[in-house]
Amino acid sequence: MSRTLYDKLVDAHKVCDLPDGDMLVYVDFHIMNEYTSPQAFSGLDHKGLKVWRPQAHLSVVDHVNATRQRDPHDAASKLLIDNLEANCRKHGIAFYGLGDPRQGIEHVVVPEQGLVAPGMLIVCGDSHTTTYGAFGALGFGIGTSEVEHVLATQTLRYKRLRTMRVNVEGALAPGVTAKDIIMQVVQVVGAGGANGFAVEFTGNTIFAQSMAGRMTICNMAVELGARAALIAADQTALTPPRPGCATTQKPGPRTRAPPMTRPMTSTPPQSHRWSVGGQARINRLPSTAPCPTPAPPPHPRRNRPSHARWTTWGWNPASRSPTSASTAPLSGHAPTAVSRIFAPRRL
Repeated sequence: MSRTLYDKLVDAHKVCDLPDGDMLVYVDFHIMNEYTSPQAFSGLDHKGLKVWRPQAHLSVVDHVNATRQRDPHDAASKLLIDNLEANCRKHGIAFYGLGDPRQGIEHVVVPEQGLVAPGMLIVCGDSHTTTYGAFGALGFGIGTSEVEHVLATQTLRYKRLRTMRVNVEGALAPGVTAKDIIMQVVQVVGAGGANGFAVEFTGNTIFAQSMAGRMTICNMAVELGARAALIAADQTALTPPRPGCATTQKPGPRTRAPPMTRPMTSTPPQSHRWSVGGQARINRLPSTAPCPTPAPPPHPRRNRPSHARWTTWGWNPASRSPTSASTAPLSGHAPTAVSRIFAPRRL
């Protein structure tokens, strides 16, 4: 029986089945940051445990630091960073601090250092660990108690996910990028449409992307609600990101796609880019569409229905799509074209 790429990776890392239907999987590599690790190390100290395989862990200062500053910007951040460094020194774990030239965004640092390869299982206390699916590796985010379990045993309790294939075929218009591809997928599937799924991206549009583009697509798969995202490794994924990085075996021949729990096919944006209103990815419009102007904010003591913000912005919360109101003037104002990231006023 044919198996999906996701199933192959899970089966390759399964240690044993558990009585309740879950399984125990082996973790090849674990990334930590200063935000989700303090309680895990405290748990190890309280139980008198040591890190079982220190060389399979990497710690990167990532969440509380400013981009272009080498010093913590406040006392709370300094405490978190110092605590992480002390714990890593105690347990012999590699630490990329603010003064280290290798420090940066954790999911960018790992590929830069050649620490990810096809077939690996990678976890981190961050939902965007799905980024490593761009390399044909299974990556997903875990919680603090799970971080402690991985530190102590290099294993993790895991429940197999349902699978979804997203097939994207077609040429991209000039100026359309990987971000626009995944935003188009979010529009089709819906925010939360992939809850409980591992999503595998396929199609000539996907395989035409650079590694940076593939990382963008897999990184933003969490906006669908996906717990994992994968792109099968090809020669592009096996090319070392820099001299000296190791690679794994050559990709095998592609076979007929195995059955998925939920397959879907999409075409890439042909003539426009996507812009987002506010922080919610479902508040999206193509750059060629007119953008609604927000109505004046209501009185702070006046009760409004929970869907009022959506209807004010011309969105149908049931279908997660623009309504006819999105093309009509609101509050007497004419609509304007979306040519930049549009931040709505707080209502």
